[in-house]
Order: sequence, then structure tokens, then C-alpha cells
Amino acid sequence: MACAIAFFISGYFKIPHSYWSLITIFVVMGPISYVGAVITRANQRLIGTFIGSSLGLTLFYIPEVIDTEIVHNLFILLFLAFIMMRVVGRHSYTAIMAGVTLIIVATAGIGNEDIALWRAVNVIWGSLLSMVCIRLFFPSNAFIQYQLLIAEFLQIIADYYLIHNNKLLANEKPIYYRFDKLIENLAQQKSLIGHLTKEQKCLGEAALEILNKERRIMYLFEVLTGRNWHEHKIFEKIQDYSDLSTIHIQLFEQINQLSIEVDKGHLKPITEKEIKFLHVYDHIANNTESYDPIYNENLFVYFWLNNEMANIVFKLSIDLCKMFNHKPLQ
Repeated sequence: MACAIAFFISGYFKIPHSYWSLITIFVVMGPISYVGAVITRANQRLIGTFIGSSLGLTLFYIPEVIDTEIVHNLFILLFLAFIMMRVVGRHSYTAIMAGVTLIIVATAGIGNEDIALWRAVNVIWGSLLSMVCIRLFFPSNAFIQYQLLIAEFLQIIADYYLIHNNKLLANEKPIYYRFDKLIENLAQQKSLIGHLTKEQKCLGEAALEILNKERRIMYLFEVLTGRNWHEHKIFEKIQDYSDLSTIHIQLFEQINQLSIEVDKGHLKPITEKEIKFLHVYDHIANNTESYDPIYNENLFVYFWLNNEMANIVFKLSIDLCKMFNHKPLQ
């Protein structure tokens, strides 16, 4: 779309050497970034273009000496060397754009000042057009990608949790869970936090808090599924609690509902009363036989892990409501 607009502008105004605007569009828009990154780097792109154009144009006003072309080329190399020294660092993108623009403008040849000037003009308006188009047409928001990743994480945890409890209560052999999917998901979320901060500063700290809670949920579930409860005969005692299966399903439904609501971008916070696991732990602790400490310890660990997961899910729902209900990018 940016190239189509550039073609129209070039044809309508009959701009000389307008193909440089198209080349600039590809250079600038090639590595598509999130809107937040584009906003922060837009100034660097434009500044780099002006610096490169200015340096390139000054080379055409070198006083005539024995061999102007040699001096011209030496200055190009000198300017490029200076620019390359600035490529690593905070303003590296500015330096890259300055170098690219310098080469475009300065290589027009001695005596072709008009060509060099038109190249500079085309590079500048091509850069401006790129910035406008990347904001207006199909902008890539890190917030949207982040939202999808959280919904995916919660959906995987919910499914795994349901499968695990069904296997346990049915006294079936436990299965292997793909924790690498969860780890990769959290790594992608972490990589987006910098972009979220650029889109809206208040999102960074909130995203870190959500990420920490998601990690705790994953670690708790890893411990829960990594322990062989059948060896300790815990599942026999668990089966004695007739409403435990209902409580498991309830927690699954709460996590699953959170996933659906995050995906839609509008959440309803979970209340403590809605998660029975937050209240069943004390009842188990007060009504467990004391004659077998090892047995009781394993039973307590099982209920504590589930209780802690429920507690973090409850707190996570509050954080997610703060993050998504005010729709920061809408």
C-alpha cells in the first residue's frame, strides 16, 4: 500500500528519480516492528535521513582540487567510518539510516548536484510516507499479541489441569505434559514487555506482575504432576471426598473462563467465594487422622498445591482485569 501511494504521488507530481522513494520504503518498512517500536524509532529514521542527506550534499560543494573525485570518495569513506562508529549503541538505527542515505545521495557523481538533491528529497518523503503507512494500515500492536499469548497460556493450563485430575481420580497412569509449550509462551510474553512499555508506560510493570503469577502457576502445576500420588495411596483418600471432583472441575472452569475472557478483552474478576479450593484446605487439615504423619504430609501437600494454584488464579484474575478492562489501545 505504501508503494502504491508512492507510485501515485510520483506520477501525479512527476517527481524526478522517484524510484529512490520506493527503495526507501523497503529499507524502512522491511523489518516490520510493533507500533510501539515504530513510534520510538520514527524520529531516529527521520534524523538519520536528514544527517545522511546533509553529509551527502555537502560533498558536492568541495572546492576544486587536483582530483575532486578522489577527495569526494575519500570523504565518503571518512563519513561512513564516522557513522559506523555510532552503529552500536542507543541511536544505532539513526546511524544505519544516515549511512544508507549518505551512500544513496553521495554516489550520484561529481557535477550531478541536482540528481543528488532529488535523491535526498525522495528518501525524505519516502521515509515520512513509510511512517504514516505503518501507523495507519494494519498496525501490529504488541498488546494484541500479548493478549493472545495470555489466553493461550491459561487455556493450556486449564486443559492440563482437567486431564491430570481426571487421570488421578480414575487411578490411571499419569501422562507427560508439554511444559516446553508453556515455557516458550512465557518467554514470548517477556519479550513483548519492552514493546508494551513503549505503547503505554503503565503496562510494563503490570505485565511483569502477571508474568510472575503465570510462572508460579506453571511451577505449582509442574510439582503437582511430577509427584506420583499413586505411590502414596493419596488418590484413595482423595476419592473419599465426594465433592472434590466438583471442586477440581470448578477450578478448571474458572481458568478456562479467564482464557476466554482475556481473548475477548473484557473480564469479570473471580471472587474468593467462587473458588472452593480456597476454603477446603482448612477443612482437610482439621479432619485428617494423625496416626500416619507421612501419609498426612503427602495429603497436605496435595491439597496445598491445589489451594495455592487456586489462590494465584484468584489474584491473577484481578491483575488481568486491571490490564484488559480499560482497553489501553482502544
